[in-house]
Amino acid sequence: PATNEIYTLSLHDALPISHNSFSLVLKRVESEFLKAKKHAEKAIELDPIQPIFWHNLGNLFLEDLNNIEEAERCYKKTIELNPSYFNAYESLGYLYEFAVKDKERAENNYLKAFDVDPSKERIYHRLSNFYARLNNEDKAEFFYVKLLELNPNAEKGHYNYGKFLQDQKKDYEKAKEHYEKALAINPYYAIAHHNYALLMLYNYQDFDRAEKHLKIAGMYGEEFKNDSFKSQIELLKSIASKGKQLSTNDYNEATLSIEF
Repeated sequence: PATNEIYTLSLHDALPISHNSFSLVLKRVESEFLKAKKHAEKAIELDPIQPIFWHNLGNLFLEDLNNIEEAERCYKKTIELNPSYFNAYESLGYLYEFAVKDKERAENNYLKAFDVDPSKERIYHRLSNFYARLNNEDKAEFFYVKLLELNPNAEKGHYNYGKFLQDQKKDYEKAKEHYEKALAINPYYAIAHHNYALLMLYNYQDFDRAEKHLKIAGMYGEEFKNDSFKSQIELLKSIASKGKQLSTNDYNEATLSIEF
């Protein structure tokens, strides 16, 4: 592509920032991960004390090349060069949680990221959802509440808190409140429409509202444009027309297993 040609010419100047930038283009735009690795490593060879170069190489190893050990090494090098590098602690937390399955080290790094910069919304998302996955309801709720204090218009925060309240706390009224806040902020939030619909159906037996929001989810969410979702709509119509509550089998058949 023409983009490659232009960058190749500029790289003759041997500027490390050019190699780093070209690496990101190859990764994000062209999915040329091995070529991206070559340029990321060249940037580090030319300027080995730039934390961002090490962090970008770590992301490449973790996200695209499935090399956990090298990703960990790069993130740790980033922190060695800059002990206040928020993204490196967050990335290490993610690596330990999902790739290594070491919850203790994941928690430690997420909390270090929080200590470095408690003003960043996404660390509240990380910690609240992390503790929710651990079924630590008190800590999860603490960070959900703190996130919404930091930004009352955080649509994802309202959605995730609503899902936590629905699935784990079984506080359906508060779950309803936070789903509605998420949808007021973003009327096109498909997964929030979907979960709100299920709440209306299974916990309030409000068939009309459930059907309405399932249909909206189908309009806006690509993940719901499939046969499973269409069968869910048909099942809902059948249940509503008979005016009966759901049995366990109906619930299992209707519910989509979607992780976000």
